[in-house]
Amino acid sequence: QRRSEVGRPIAINHLETDSLPDDRAILWKNRRKELVTENSLLNKVKQSFDFSMEDMDKTLVFLLVFLVIFGVVMVTSTASYGIIRRGQESIIGYVLRQISFALIGFITMFFMAAFDYHRLNWKLIFGFGPVVLLLNILPRLLGDQINGAYRWLQIGPINFQPSELAKYYVVILAACLLAMPLKFTKRAKFKRYLLLLGAVILFGFIIVVPQSNLSTGAIMIMASFVVIVVSNIPLLWNVVPISMGIAAGVLMVLKTGYRLERVMGFLNPFSDPTGNTLQVVQSLYALSMGGLLGRG
Repeated sequence: QRRSEVGRPIAINHLETDSLPDDRAILWKNRRKELVTENSLLNKVKQSFDFSMEDMDKTLVFLLVFLVIFGVVMVTSTASYGIIRRGQESIIGYVLRQISFALIGFITMFFMAAFDYHRLNWKLIFGFGPVVLLLNILPRLLGDQINGAYRWLQIGPINFQPSELAKYYVVILAACLLAMPLKFTKRAKFKRYLLLLGAVILFGFIIVVPQSNLSTGAIMIMASFVVIVVSNIPLLWNVVPISMGIAAGVLMVLKTGYRLERVMGFLNPFSDPTGNTLQVVQSLYALSMGGLLGRG
């Protein structure tokens, strides 16, 4: 910048740098390079992450690491009999595979904890919706049927459930949509609420009907409802959607035989102790004989 005759700063056109003294022209060109660097995509990405972890809750991280290690040990202990019986891989190889998955999870957690979530907005998150929706449709088209359900999608060596991705996506979308200033009008709040309700219904339908995955769909809907409760959305707006959701859930249970059998088995575990309720009965036996601390 330079000052005009009245003392006010005025912008310098990039063509005017030729008429400036050499030192001022060099300073101006360096400043232009700094501005380009500051506005570059790479610099914006760097500014979005803070890897110092100064505010990290060390107790929470310790508990998380302990639970993951405990989970790996328990999963290995549970699966060891089947591994030995099948003879397809060693127990050490199985443990290393589980540890590698845990490390991938920790690395992902580290990057997500360092990310400044304030940079997210609902329009950016909403833009990923078609991708997540397509991934949840593909299991019905390309996936294999397992026990009457189409839940898994294999992409190369990776085999995963897209419904798990949709579960987190809808919750994050709900948080971004409902993070509204108090000055928002009631009409603006209602528009965002309807947008969220449409996303929940759409993803819930895709997960429950084509994939036949009622449990994940129910968890996603309930988690979204928790976000709505802690927001400043009037709870009265949820009466009709909740009533419709409960009615749809009951209908899905009554319509599908194996779901009704699971509910009846939960209500009466000893109705089929060697069949559908075997795991529930064995859990009750283990608790009654071993107590809370076990026997060995």
